[in-house]
Amino acid sequence: MFPMEKAEALERIRQYFNQRGRSTKIVDFLGDGNDGAVWSTNEATAIKVLKRESGYYNERDAYQRLAQFGVVRQLAGFWVPRRNPSRYRRTGAGTLR
Repeated sequence: MFPMEKAEALERIRQYFNQRGRSTKIVDFLGDGNDGAVWSTNEATAIKVLKRESGYYNERDAYQRLAQFGVVRQLAGFWVPRRNPSRYRRTGAGTLR
C-alpha cells in the first residue's frame, strides 16, 4: 500500500470502531499484500482492511471452506478467526464484521 492508502485504511478502521462504539485502538502495522493491510489492536486481535470488495468475498469464502472441513482454530500454525465465518459480512466502513 502507498502512504495515502494506509491513511485511508486507518480512517476506515476508525469509522468501523466509532460506528460500533468501540474503544479499540490500533497498536501496530503488521503487514500488507495484494488484497489489503492488517493492524494489531490493544485487544490482542487484528483487523484487516481489504482494498477491493472482491477480496472480501474471496476471504469470506475461504473461511467458510475451512469451517466446512472442520478447521476452526489453527491451520499450519496460523490462527483462523474465531467468529462463525457464515456471519462475516461487508460493513459500511468496508471491513469485515
